[in-house]
Amino acid sequence: MIWLSALWFANDAGILAHPDYAAVGPLQLRLELTHRAIGNFFGKKYAGLDSAGHWLFYKADGKTAVPISGIGQSDYRILGNAIPKLYLSWTNSFVYKGFDARIFFRGRFGYKILNTMDIDYGNLSTLPGNVLKSAFTKYAKINDTYQYSDYYLQPGGFIKLDNITVGYTFQLHSSYIKNLRIYASGENLAVFTKYKGNDPDFVQDTGLAPGIDIQGAYPSTRQYLIGLNLGF
Repeated sequence: MIWLSALWFANDAGILAHPDYAAVGPLQLRLELTHRAIGNFFGKKYAGLDSAGHWLFYKADGKTAVPISGIGQSDYRILGNAIPKLYLSWTNSFVYKGFDARIFFRGRFGYKILNTMDIDYGNLSTLPGNVLKSAFTKYAKINDTYQYSDYYLQPGGFIKLDNITVGYTFQLHSSYIKNLRIYASGENLAVFTKYKGNDPDFVQDTGLAPGIDIQGAYPSTRQYLIGLNLGF
């Protein structure tokens, strides 16, 4: 048997000098740009809920918890970064007699994603509009309008089984066809992640507004293919 394995990885980081912040979308999410790493989430630090289910956030000292009315921009801080620290791909190819196989994994690691689905639809204040089941379970104690903070930042790291292809080649004793290969292939077969929103693979991780799980994303699809190759 022949086994070939190739591992590729890279990291990415950027510093941008800019006199202001980038305000993104209806949440007015702020991504800090001034002499900082591109993709920093900048905003309120979650401190819990009061007895009535209203939001509490930390002041700049990191100790004093106050309601939203007591928070100003001077209390905002870097909450995380949306640019993966590591990109990885891993290809394994196998050949045994007439059989061949290829298995391809791909992943990103060490970054955050803002789960905007949970912000908007995981809050009972959205009723009578559509809400997620989590609005009645995980987020049931929230009795306030939605607020952007690190409460909704989740680890975006994932590893995806991107492709498996398996084939078999028949050697034919024919003056017309020398060989015939049949194969089956599957793409986007599985993703392993702690992120609870959409497929993290489809969340932008480049540009000046990365790490935001947009609500209009089309669900990722799993594809299967059966093919035939002829050698003349």
